[in-house]
Amino acid sequence: MNKRTSALGVILGFLSRPCCVLPLVFSVFGLSSTGMVLFLNEFRTVLVFIAITFLAISGYYNFRVRGGIFNKAVFLFSVLVTLSFLAIPYLGVSIYSLIN
Repeated sequence: MNKRTSALGVILGFLSRPCCVLPLVFSVFGLSSTGMVLFLNEFRTVLVFIAITFLAISGYYNFRVRGGIFNKAVFLFSVLVTLSFLAIPYLGVSIYSLIN
């Protein structure tokens, strides 16, 4: 086994830990996803613009440049999930009503 490959595997292994450790740390310090939602709600328009931009770039690369059937399926699923989340406020569901 190559030393560089082993070192990269160890580094990437440690970098994958925040997905498990950060929620635990947030819970210990009393931070919750509710507070995160309230904070990020202020930046909703910017985040929507960023999401649509990245989806457009991904769609271009998948359908114009290169992309297998699996990539296209994952892209279409991502578009469906993103559009469903964007539609939540217009369906009469408020973030604040979900919290209380």
